[in-house]
Amino acid sequence: MTPNRGGRRVTNAYLRQLQEAASSGSVHSAAAPSQIEDADEAQNASDIPNHVHLDQENELPGQSLPAETPESTSIHTEPTNPLAASSSTYVADGEGWLRWLGESSTWSFSHKTLMLVRDHLHDQNLPLPNIPLNEESRAYSLSWGSSGFEDPASFSNLPSRDHAIYLLNSVKFHVGSLYHLYEERQFMDLFHAFYDSPVEAGTKNKIWYIQFLALLVLAKAISIQPASGATALPGSEFFLRAIKMLPDPSYLISDALTAVEALCSIALYLQCADQRNAAYIYVKHNA
Repeated sequence: MTPNRGGRRVTNAYLRQLQEAASSGSVHSAAAPSQIEDADEAQNASDIPNHVHLDQENELPGQSLPAETPESTSIHTEPTNPLAASSSTYVADGEGWLRWLGESSTWSFSHKTLMLVRDHLHDQNLPLPNIPLNEESRAYSLSWGSSGFEDPASFSNLPSRDHAIYLLNSVKFHVGSLYHLYEERQFMDLFHAFYDSPVEAGTKNKIWYIQFLALLVLAKAISIQPASGATALPGSEFFLRAIKMLPDPSYLISDALTAVEALCSIALYLQCADQRNAAYIYVKHNA
């Protein structure tokens, strides 16, 4: 028997019955305990522990809310930006690249404003103006390019085709499970084209060539043990060549994905060379 406020008692069996009903989610009315001693218990049922009302359905803690249905738990809502007045908008530039009109960009705000004006003119059956995208690096010419691509020597003194494949497989084995550094099928197509015609393929695919050099030096750094007392990490000669030939950012954006992969390889090599701060700078370029 369990004491209650006011001296009334409720059997433990009845409390267990209520607990079992609560755990099973049952909503049927529970029978009144036969061991309640006072005749006026029905009028003071609110005094029972946990405020159990004998003349109503069980309303134990946790049962006041309706049970979740499969429909309510399966509803999935897309995350939204409460500060954004509209959903994401994309426009294609002259070269077919998609440009995202963000919510906090002045360039995006200007473009959206012009689009609203154009839509209004369309509703009024007025001539529609052409909205320029004003893409990056189009207003002024400021490009320092890269040096070395005009020199055929920049494509010489490289590992043989088979040795280069071995080095690439070393990168894939040691690093591939953690990082995605290149798209293998596309990369290898350009790889074989390069070894068939180094100067032509390297000049035509500048960013890819930087990526190729970066992967070679990373492979040497992780697969070749430096000699005792060495002051340079294996592969440093190819690394310096890649850095000197690295195009400026306005050119890197022309093949952004390959550029990101190449800069990641450069950053990993700098980590191997104990140049952590320099590695952070090249990783920052990827942003």
